[in-house]
Amino acid sequence: MKNLTIFYIIIICPLLPIYYLMNNVQSNIGVYVLLFYSLIFRPITDGLRLYQKKLIKPKDFVKLYNPYFYLKFFKDLYLK
Repeated sequence: MKNLTIFYIIIICPLLPIYYLMNNVQSNIGVYVLLFYSLIFRPITDGLRLYQKKLIKPKDFVKLYNPYFYLKFFKDLYLK
């Protein structure tokens, strides 16, 4: 995931099925999937990107649940 375009595709594509679930199927399922996306999927994908760029160590993945930790790596994560 060193390529920024691939990273954006990976983090944006799951939002389309979540939107569909919330509007067309049962909104409960959509909410559960949205929670999974925001609490499990995104920290893991962001952590893998930072790890592959050699900015964090595997033990720092837990710190990704702290919003202030993201501020430290915002430019490296989303802009480079």
